[in-house]
Amino acid sequence: MSTHHSRKLTGSLVLYYSAVTAGTTIFFTDFGWRTDAQAFQTANACGASTGAVSDGVVRWQADGPLAYGTQIVIRSVSSPKANVGSATGTQATYNSSVTPPLQYITLASPGETVFAFTGTLAAPTLLGAICANPGGWAATLNNCDFQPTASSLPNVLNNALNGNRNYAFAVLPPSGSGYCMRLKPRLP
Repeated sequence: MSTHHSRKLTGSLVLYYSAVTAGTTIFFTDFGWRTDAQAFQTANACGASTGAVSDGVVRWQADGPLAYGTQIVIRSVSSPKANVGSATGTQATYNSSVTPPLQYITLASPGETVFAFTGTLAAPTLLGAICANPGGWAATLNNCDFQPTASSLPNVLNNALNGNRNYAFAVLPPSGSGYCMRLKPRLP
């Protein structure tokens, strides 16, 4: 069991969405959400090996209109790609930029938090998040904290109205990894 905790999962992000128009863009990140500011952590915020040095960002864009309930699979680690639309790594992890090959969302063991958002990493509009961390949401997470899998629950996502959005996403580790996560959307 302890070997699972020492390796990275190379999984996928799956997005189920309401009807989508061509050009719709959604970003995904495993950067942690901070409690000392309503923002994502940054790498090396307070010197070497502080903040989120193993987190990155992937951009997905629709290349045409998509029907409600379309399943989109995004490979998110290195050379991101999608089965529908296009996926691009927009911010590699700090660690992989120092020691290539470049990686983006690495889905660290034993758990991870992944956010879907529009806008920019510095000024995001959060769409949703999945916390697959066995410890759950962190009570505190500051920019300088070196906690690669931790995240606090953003206030904007901590309300009952969020369940009324017409999309869902899941983090899918590779088969045989011993980790499994599925999220079934509510389709009418």
